[in-house]
Amino acid sequence: MQGSKYNFVPKLLFKLGLSVNHQIEIHSPKHKFIESFKQNVDIADYNQNLSFSRIKGNKEYIGKINRNGFEIMRRNKFFDRNRFHAKAKAEFKEIEGKLSAVINISSIFGVFLIYLSIITILLISAGIYLIFQYTSFTIALGTLLIVLNIQTYMFLRRNVQVLKFDLDKFIYYLSKQV
Repeated sequence: MQGSKYNFVPKLLFKLGLSVNHQIEIHSPKHKFIESFKQNVDIADYNQNLSFSRIKGNKEYIGKINRNGFEIMRRNKFFDRNRFHAKAKAEFKEIEGKLSAVINISSIFGVFLIYLSIITILLISAGIYLIFQYTSFTIALGTLLIVLNIQTYMFLRRNVQVLKFDLDKFIYYLSKQV
């Protein structure tokens, strides 16, 4: 029964393309990769929404690493239109002497769940209101909310695909840099 109550959420995110599992082979020893990671990524706690560590600094990524895995996301910039970046959590595995990282990339986290909940509630309430009161305002509101949901979905899905591609390049660069 542990966790079975909310098991549908990750499955739904995978089916919608808002979360992806990905495995990357790392062509360097673990300790050298971790050292290279620390040199090229600002080690910061990005879980705080109002943290300046997400904005300040000159490195492209922020995150944290330990001997079991890492967490990483792209740094926010001032006036950045892509306010909600996807986050990646990785776990190291050694298979037959080769180091690989099993990475989960997800674009749904934290405050964004509240935003999606509010938009969904507004969409449902506009639909119910449209059934009982057929006015041009409810049609416009319903259409606007549907368009907002579709745009948000496409934006989040694209963020996952972009981070997957960028992480492939970045990890390849880190493993060859050693």
